[in-house]
Amino acid sequence: MDRSANRGNHVRAVDAGIQVGVNQPVDSSFSPFCTHWWRYHPMGTGVLTTAVIIGYISVLAVAIQTGIIMVEFIREALDNRKKTSATYMEAVIEGSVSRLRPKLMTVATTVFGLLPIILSSGSGMDITRPIAAPSVGGMVSSTLYVLYFIPCLFMIMEDIRDRMSGNH
Repeated sequence: MDRSANRGNHVRAVDAGIQVGVNQPVDSSFSPFCTHWWRYHPMGTGVLTTAVIIGYISVLAVAIQTGIIMVEFIREALDNRKKTSATYMEAVIEGSVSRLRPKLMTVATTVFGLLPIILSSGSGMDITRPIAAPSVGGMVSSTLYVLYFIPCLFMIMEDIRDRMSGNH
């Protein structure tokens, strides 16, 4: 493989890492609200149990994975835009729309699968409910993040590239 092509792949990987990684606080922003609402993390006290931390880790893992997949879907649509003569924005929208149903299905199955855990009261629920609360909240906010913010970041980064190259 040509070294310059390999360098381009590294730049794309760093670009995706920045787009997905910088927005993780936005992505899981609803998790603290849900843990506070269900009284598993009293805000202001700073008390976090191991179960709540496990819930945060699980939602961040899913959010990072779906964010990276969204970036790849958008990149694939951008690569195919040369064949279809679509604009940059049309390609970003096409890539985002192609990822809409899988993301909504992931969120729906996770949220509906964890709701019985949150709503039940039985043996062992004091351990599993604090894991489920941040996961439900994070999945809701990650939906907004993946379906809205990542495509917006693609457009913002393209505008920055245009301004830096003098094509505004």
